[in-house]
Amino acid sequence: MPTELRVECQLTGTEISNDEITRRTGISPTRTWKMGDSIQGTLLRRPSDGWVVAVSPTTDLDLDASLEALFKALAPAIQWISQLPIDSGLRVEIHCAIYLEDAAPIINLKHRTLAKLAELGATLDVDIIQIAPSPSRT
Repeated sequence: MPTELRVECQLTGTEISNDEITRRTGISPTRTWKMGDSIQGTLLRRPSDGWVVAVSPTTDLDLDASLEALFKALAPAIQWISQLPIDSGLRVEIHCAIYLEDAAPIINLKHRTLAKLAELGATLDVDIIQIAPSPSRT
């Protein structure tokens, strides 16, 4: 696996169906799952429904730029997501996975990015995963 950055927004919960989220946001999700579905590669089951919008993985390791691209993809839904009542049971999570072979990510979030995360009421999860060097580089 090459060095890359993956960013996605997950809406998870049991109070609003994935179909309803798609209808209200006007966005086709990248992937979805239902509560009770098995989690690939494990014996675990999904504890809630999930609706995900992801942007294409990139080898540019600038987290702020990838989050900006995600917010652009979510633009039609930002207002609806930001107006979700706290008791809607829907969690908004931004997941970032940075796979590193021999590079360093740029994790410098601009004010507008932090403001957009706050507007969405989203949590931010950043995982940095060290990968083994490719055979051609050893």
